[in-house]
Amino acid sequence: MNVDLFETVTHGKPVHVLLIDDDEDSYLLTRRHFSKISGQRLHLEWVPTYEEGLALIGQARHHVYLLDYRLGVRTGIDLLKEALALGCKAPIIMLTTENPEVDAEAMKLGAADFLSKDKLEPSLLERSIRYSLKHFQTLQVLREREAQMSACMKNVPCAVYMKDLDGRYLYANETCAGVFRRGVSEVVGQTDLES
Repeated sequence: MNVDLFETVTHGKPVHVLLIDDDEDSYLLTRRHFSKISGQRLHLEWVPTYEEGLALIGQARHHVYLLDYRLGVRTGIDLLKEALALGCKAPIIMLTTENPEVDAEAMKLGAADFLSKDKLEPSLLERSIRYSLKHFQTLQVLREREAQMSACMKNVPCAVYMKDLDGRYLYANETCAGVFRRGVSEVVGQTDLES
């Protein structure tokens, strides 16, 4: 695993991973996989219930979350939705049996990755955690830059806009929207004729 990535994400401390899985045998197998990831500073914590998992996600103490799809009467998809609604900022990796519909839904909702429990092995687990952390770090930088750019464009005293190839506004600052005597949300997505 890339030590520089750990340094950047965790400031040299271990990467804390929370596994939420109601099957203790799955936890023991995952723990064995973690022990085989040589030279890495990964710390695995496990909780067996949906409620305990959601409470820990709310505390934001972990760098990565591994969610099993089956969690009693609820699912990992339900937990993913609740975690994101709570403002979870860490990558979430869904653990499923091979199920393309579940995998697609998890990714659409914002899961960083999905892994098939039947094919789980140390190198695959390590790679998924590493890529999820890297992807998360990149998204954070992009969001920060987008917020900075948006603040800058909002305060520019001239009309600033971007259009797609069909002439629809992808972005318009308040000055630009004011030309049409409309709000920004009324201009974005429209063409000059529709605005």
